[in-house]
Amino acid sequence: MSSILVYGQNSIGKCSEDSSVAYPLHGWVGYTNTGEPIDSMTIEVFTQLGEPPLERTVTDSAGGFSFPKLRPGKYFLKGTRKLNDKYVIRADDTITVTTQSKGIACLVAEAEEAQPK
Repeated sequence: MSSILVYGQNSIGKCSEDSSVAYPLHGWVGYTNTGEPIDSMTIEVFTQLGEPPLERTVTDSAGGFSFPKLRPGKYFLKGTRKLNDKYVIRADDTITVTTQSKGIACLVAEAEEAQPK
């Protein structure tokens, strides 16, 4: 699955129009088809996929998340939330955190069938 950045305003802030987002890192996650925020989604941040995450947080009721201690640089964001035994919500993206940017990271998510373990 690939993520699509949602351009515009949400309750957390203005989405970045490219992969560069403001420092400190703040973000929002919502559904692709409705734009509704996704709460209780675990967001992990990585410097390289396949490595352990640097940090982990959970989205709030407005779909917001933040990593205030993360320094500027390039990161991979991965979001997951289990809906039930059959479906999971996923969102991911590559971002660059910079002091020159003003927007937040906006991830869109879709439910998909859970992979058997």
